[in-house]
Formats: sequence, C-alpha cells, structure tokens
Amino acid sequence: MAGEMRQEWTWRDIFRSIGLAFSFSRLLVGFFGLALMVCADTLLAWAGYETKLAGHSFEGEVTSPWLVWIGAELFWYIRVVVLGYLFLGTATAVAYGVKGELLDGEGAGAKESINFALKKIGAVFWTPVIFWIYILLMSFLGLVWFLLGLIPVAGPSIMAAGWFFVFLFSVLAAMGLLAFLFSFFLAPPIIATRQEGALDAVLDTIDLMRGKGAFWVSILVLAAAMLLGRVFLVTTFQTTYKVAEMTTGKNYTETVKCLPRQIQPRPGTFFNSLRVFWPKQELTAEEKGVAEGMTPDIKKKPKLDTEPEAGSLLALSLASGEWQELDANYRSETRYVVGGWWLGIMILIVTGFAISFTLGAFVSAATLTYLIVREEEEFLEPVSVAPAAPAAEKEEPAKEEKKSGEKKSDEKKSKKKSKKESKSGSDESKKK
Repeated sequence: MAGEMRQEWTWRDIFRSIGLAFSFSRLLVGFFGLALMVCADTLLAWAGYETKLAGHSFEGEVTSPWLVWIGAELFWYIRVVVLGYLFLGTATAVAYGVKGELLDGEGAGAKESINFALKKIGAVFWTPVIFWIYILLMSFLGLVWFLLGLIPVAGPSIMAAGWFFVFLFSVLAAMGLLAFLFSFFLAPPIIATRQEGALDAVLDTIDLMRGKGAFWVSILVLAAAMLLGRVFLVTTFQTTYKVAEMTTGKNYTETVKCLPRQIQPRPGTFFNSLRVFWPKQELTAEEKGVAEGMTPDIKKKPKLDTEPEAGSLLALSLASGEWQELDANYRSETRYVVGGWWLGIMILIVTGFAISFTLGAFVSAATLTYLIVREEEEFLEPVSVAPAAPAAEKEEPAKEEKKSGEKKSDEKKSKKKSKKESKSGSDESKKK
C-alpha cells in the first residue's frame, strides 16, 4: 500500500535561507532588479532636481513655488513608490525560485522567475493599493468625529462622546500601516506560493499578523539582513581594499584616484549610501566646496551646523541632498585611468551581487517563514507518493492469484459434479 510522506517545516529550517541565496539564477534576478532600482532612482532624482532648479531664478530667488514643491516633495514620493514596486516585483521573482526549490525540489531559472513576476504584476501592484485604501478609510472615519466637533452648540459634546471611536479608528489605521510594512516581507512569498490575486495576499498578510510569530520574525530577519549587508559585507570590502593598499602601494592609490565618478552612487539618491562599498577617496575641489558650503550657487546646499570630516566618503552625501555633477578633475597616467575604469566596473558588479545575495537571503527567510506558519495547509506541504509501477506490479499477482483461485474452484466443482454423475450412474445399474 502506497504511503504518503509530508515535509514538516520548523523554525530551524529558516537558517537554510543563506544557502538558498547562493543560487546563481536568484543572484542574477536580484542583480537585475537592483540595477532597475538604481537607474529609476537616479533618473527620478535628476528630474526632481532639474524641476526644482527651474523654480529658481539665476540669482537663486524662488520664482515658482509649485515647481520647487514638485521637484523637492512630489518627486521624492514618486521615487519611494517606484522603488517600492520594483522591490516587490524583484522579491516576488526571487521567492518564486525559492518556492520551486523547497516544494518542487528544483528552483526556477532567472528567465522563468522574471516571467512569473511579470505575469503577477497585477497582484504586485494592487497589494499596496488595497492596504492604503484601508489605511485612508480608517483615518477618514477617525477624522469624521473631529469634523463633527465643528457643529455649533452640540459639536464639543459629540466630539467628546465619540472620542472612543477616534481612538479605535486610529489604532486600526496604525495596524493597517504595520500590515503594509509587513507585506514587504510576506507578500512576495504569498504571491509566489499561492499564485493568486492581491486580495488573497492582503488577507493572508493580515491573518498572519495575529500570532504565530511571523511579524516578529520579520523584524529579526530584517535586522539580520542589515547586519549581513551593512556590517559583514562592507567590512569585507574595506578589508580587501586595505590589503590591496598594503601590498601594491602606489599602484593602488593612483588607481583609486582614477575611479570613474560617473558609475559611482550619486548624491541626492537613495543609493548614495552604497558608497561605503567603494574605496575611500578624496573629494574633488567642487565636492569639497559643496561639503563646506563655500559656494553661493543654488545647486549647492548651505553650510550645515555640523560638518563632516574632510575627505570622508559620506561628506558630500551628508552635506548635500542635491544632485551634483561628479566629474573628477584629477589627471593621471593612462594606465591608472584604464585601471580605475576596470576596478570601478568590477566593484560595481561585485557590489551588485553582494546586495543581491543579501536580498535573496531576506526573501528566502520570508518564504520559509510563510511555509512554517502555514504548514497545516495541505497544498503547501510537499507530498511524496510511492511510484505507481510497484503498485501495479502488486496488483497483477493479486489478479493472477484470484484467477487461479477461480480456476481451482471451477475444477473442484467439476470434480464434484463428475463424482455425483458417476455415483448416480452406479445406483441406476444396481437397480437394474
């Protein structure tokens, strides 16, 4: 009789996320998604800066407050929304590959994972929208009681009597916001595993917030991912740079000075913090002027109360939130310039894969978390059934035994019948 074997997921399995993140196809998917995010962030930051700049006169006076607001505020929100959706799409593609390896025994390739994310673009798009519809609705219902307070005479009494509802809807809106943030952890594996619509992803996310520890695990996984990416990997990069400086000396320092600024993280973007993966460089004269607030140009940010250390990697990013040109004025030998370009491209690629690995570990842990807390659902548990061939082989002997038994019973019946006939024949002969 064929038996069934069910895979039971436990919290110990979550440590497999590091191993799952080493898949080249998932590293490639993460690298591709990260490249899209960097390009989108850079282009939108540049567009916002140019829009804000158009709202000023040549002397630096504000001529169009609307253009300044659009460039400074609206484009910032647009960048957040676009990066959020690109992250969800990339995480869904990675989660689809992880799900395939865990449940089917074979992970999907990079092309298949990206195609799946594109097919599920509707679920990815509507999941945050549904959350924000709920958040805004709860906020509006809470605001209604404040608006009722504007009623003459009875307004204060109505507002005081409904204060409980104000508190209730405020709590519900806050819980919706937490669920929305939690969805960046759990929605991609839900979409990749269940392969259903946005409403199912939203309901499952809200359902898993109330117990089973998934929400608190998401916080721990986020902290672990930040520790892995921001501390371990950055420290590893900087250690290799120090070893290179100690072993090669001038060749290293001159090559680092010629690192192309065009491919480095740009100030004013969300990815400017990734400069920590690059070797420490001296700022150009233009960048030092920006960091020290010495130039009155409207492209430069005024001097800060607390200035960063001179020559620091983050000096410009901390002192200026604006878009800046990063053309280096340093001149060196051709061999160092060529070496700088090669080193810059290699740093760019390796850094991309390092961050992709961190993203893959984060998504793998999220997928395992979803499998663990949903292990009671049959469709999420891998079921291995014994092959059909042996069962068929067992059935054939049984049929043969049944047929042989039938033959034996027929033979017995025929023998009994012949005995009866012979006996009846002998009796008749005696009578005669």
